[in-house]
Amino acid sequence: MDSKQIESKEIKQTLPSGAIPDTELTRLAQEKFGLPALPESRALGLDKVRDDLSAQKRVVLPYIKLLQSMSDDVSIEGLKPGVFRNSLTGESYGSSIEILPIGILHWRRRFSGRDILCTSNDARFGTGDPGGNCLSCPLSKWAVIKENGEQVDIKDISIFRAKKGEEVIKPECSEQFNFPSLVLNSEFQVPGALVFQRTSFTEGLNLYSMLDAERSPMVYKVMAIAAKGDLGNWFTPKVSVLRRASEEEIKIIQEIRSRFNNTVIDVSGVDPENGS
Repeated sequence: MDSKQIESKEIKQTLPSGAIPDTELTRLAQEKFGLPALPESRALGLDKVRDDLSAQKRVVLPYIKLLQSMSDDVSIEGLKPGVFRNSLTGESYGSSIEILPIGILHWRRRFSGRDILCTSNDARFGTGDPGGNCLSCPLSKWAVIKENGEQVDIKDISIFRAKKGEEVIKPECSEQFNFPSLVLNSEFQVPGALVFQRTSFTEGLNLYSMLDAERSPMVYKVMAIAAKGDLGNWFTPKVSVLRRASEEEIKIIQEIRSRFNNTVIDVSGVDPENGS
């Protein structure tokens, strides 16, 4: 045993218990005796990057997607449709999830494939192609072409049923409710965004109404429900109140809300064709 190792051992033995925190003792040992640093439990640089992103007031969240039969996860990876999955971690949650919502975002997105052509972060005014007033934009409307060739806007696609000989026209622009949330029945518990668009948009409106009415944080259950209509077969999310959040869960969600407050939240990996 060399002198450095002996001196280090003596310091640890002679210091009164609790006089110096373990982290400080480790730092002193590294500086005085050249001992190797102990392995960090977290990746290096995380705190700095978090500070950098906080200064930029920007957060990018993964997408909590409900897999459809045409999703890449199903057609390429061979996963089962009707399952919720995190686009970042790849974790599959099964056919139901328990979420603690962090907040709500109301967007519009016009896609070409997976490229965004026009975007609006308030669902009222868009930038891009074509941009302008979303409410009057013809690309934002569901429509039906009747047998006589007349095209009529559809007010609520979730309850619309086309008659024989009618053709349903999808809007090029999708209105979205995005709910940044913590998935409680998750191994990693990485915050992600649950997106309601197209045929699931009305259910997103229901979740908004429940959030608006709650007086203390609630945990919600979201189930994948098989649906069938003029657009074919798909899975749609169904939301219900599960229970009140525990004190520990409330502390966690308050900390996350504080961290995300006054930041621009974006969602990565949104599938424009997904029903949720």
